[in-house]
Amino acid sequence: MHVRTRREGFVDAFSSRAELCDITKEMLEEDKGCEAMGTLKRHAGAPVYSVQLCSRSFVIFASCGMNGACEDVSCSSFVCADDEVDRHRVFLGLSAELLEAFKWRELRAVEEGMRNIGTNGSLGNTYDGGGLSLLTAQVACELPARWVMHSMNEAVKVNTHRTSVTLLDTGATVRLMPSHTCGYKEEGGSASPTNGDDDRVSETLYRVTEVSDMADGNYWVEIEPITSEAGLCGGGAPRTRVDRDSVRLHPALPVHPDPLIPADEICSARGTSTCLFLTATLALQRLSRSTLDHVATWRLIPKIIATRMGHRVREAREKLWELCLKRRCPRQTHDAVPKRGPSGVMGVRIEKDYVTLSYKGLTVEILQRGLDRLSLLWDARASREGSLQEVGAVELCANAVVAAKSKGDNHVHSFSTEDPFFVRVFILLLRYRTFLGEMGYNQGPHAAVPPIVMKSLHDQFDIQCEAFASPLNSQMPQFASLFPDTDRYFGSIGAFFDLSIYGGHFEINPPFVTTVLKRLQKFLFNALASSDTDNAPSLLFVVVLPSHDLDDDERASLGIRDDRRLFAGSKRKRHQSDEDDEDAGNWQCGRGGKAREISADRAMRESSYCLSHTLCPANETAYVDGHQHVLRAPLFCIGSPTRLIVLGNRVARRHYSDAEERLRTVRSVWCKYTSENRGKEASNL
Repeated sequence: MHVRTRREGFVDAFSSRAELCDITKEMLEEDKGCEAMGTLKRHAGAPVYSVQLCSRSFVIFASCGMNGACEDVSCSSFVCADDEVDRHRVFLGLSAELLEAFKWRELRAVEEGMRNIGTNGSLGNTYDGGGLSLLTAQVACELPARWVMHSMNEAVKVNTHRTSVTLLDTGATVRLMPSHTCGYKEEGGSASPTNGDDDRVSETLYRVTEVSDMADGNYWVEIEPITSEAGLCGGGAPRTRVDRDSVRLHPALPVHPDPLIPADEICSARGTSTCLFLTATLALQRLSRSTLDHVATWRLIPKIIATRMGHRVREAREKLWELCLKRRCPRQTHDAVPKRGPSGVMGVRIEKDYVTLSYKGLTVEILQRGLDRLSLLWDARASREGSLQEVGAVELCANAVVAAKSKGDNHVHSFSTEDPFFVRVFILLLRYRTFLGEMGYNQGPHAAVPPIVMKSLHDQFDIQCEAFASPLNSQMPQFASLFPDTDRYFGSIGAFFDLSIYGGHFEINPPFVTTVLKRLQKFLFNALASSDTDNAPSLLFVVVLPSHDLDDDERASLGIRDDRRLFAGSKRKRHQSDEDDEDAGNWQCGRGGKAREISADRAMRESSYCLSHTLCPANETAYVDGHQHVLRAPLFCIGSPTRLIVLGNRVARRHYSDAEERLRTVRSVWCKYTSENRGKEASNL
């Protein structure tokens, strides 16, 4: 991702340099002023939360700083930078293989190469040529990021080992659970049939020979006993199908959880990605019947793709784990690199209005305004933790800019540094570059409301924290984000779904993915229900999301006869890919023609917790591109109306009885800002 003026692939009518009135500094100054006056006013909407035990964020926070003998802060940051460089390269390889799995030739490989499929799920290498992809260009561009996001948002509890059997475990060894002898009884070290009424834990090892699809009521595992230490099966004993819960992997398989690489094997019963399975299914549905008739086994393709990538991603996590372990525990590994000080220096180059960071052959870029905001967030976090250095990040950046301006007309200043701030910025930028990819026209779930709108939300509803953000697009000093390991140094409190929330006022702008919205609805309702008392802290959520579930009056006001026409005129929908078209409004058809399930949008605005909601026309609500750190003109409009929903517990509902009027003020600010920035002449850059 390189610094550029506009979003590529779009013709926006906004000025080339929109005035983004960053409120981060104002918020921090407000906090300092309140502290100096000894007032507690700022705590009214401050988040009250805890990180859930064994959640992904909990595990990450517990491991932060655990860098072996590298006690020096600078050394520790460089160790993490080395980790991130390896992670970037491994993920690029994984992404390339993911897109390769969706090539057209795989259709024929399924039919003609089934005998080549081994326990690793590979389709073999008997077919030449790249072939055409089953995916559209947009879906192919977004799929790696969507896979990560879907997996992370499904993760409830992180385990270091796994004992349950999944689609990935054909050929694995298992043992029977108590009361599940499943037709075998041990006699003299071998297995013989029994009636299944023995309650002892079986010492016999069994090998998994087949696993059901783990769906539609089929959760069986076919096993056969292993009759020798050499691992031979047979001895005349028949294969038996047992319930998956009656067997456990032995030994337990290490998971090697990673901050970025998906771990679907501990998130779903199948052990494979639901996102990839659904993507493949919908891709096949777009093909003509005559095309599919040439591939008799095309229905197997989604399962095979998901299983294949399940094995590949497990290999990727294991590889990263070993690389990271070598840097921290050389005595536990062969050919380990001895520990030493910082493994290099960070190259910094300031040129005009942007900064380039270089390390070990990789470079990342960020606009100066983005680096300035990161320096504010860094110092604010360090101040809260009591670790602020004599020369803070804000002063470091200011000194570098002064040095660049002193270079004359070129305004180019290059230097090397070991300062942890610049190293952590490099790690952060590389993580999001890896996650979002080199998306020229910036697809992906990473847009934000304009700062002036966030300021209005803060003024009207005392919003103090953003629920789905990153250091690159957040406006609040505190926010929840997808990658706590890289983002915590800039104010992240963890992944939103990993928190137990008791109070506080949050802005929630989620990725528009059906599974995320469903989980969000349940998560918010549970939090509100548990704090809906007179003596609880005020808990309030302002939800911002594209709306495709409109009332009749709303459709009439927008001149829309059918909700699905919202998609027809839009070349690109924010947070939405072709995979979401089947249930774009979060509707789902029940079996046998049953009534459709209510959408998350409607469920929230019609709930008893809703204080107010409003709908903003698509052309009156500009968003800030998620790549604003490399875009000089990051404003754009989405192709569907935006809905604002205010939810609150009893205390919040009582305090904000005028929520409807306050929400109208926010809507007015947003629409006015969009209008004022549309059609402006481009300023000189």
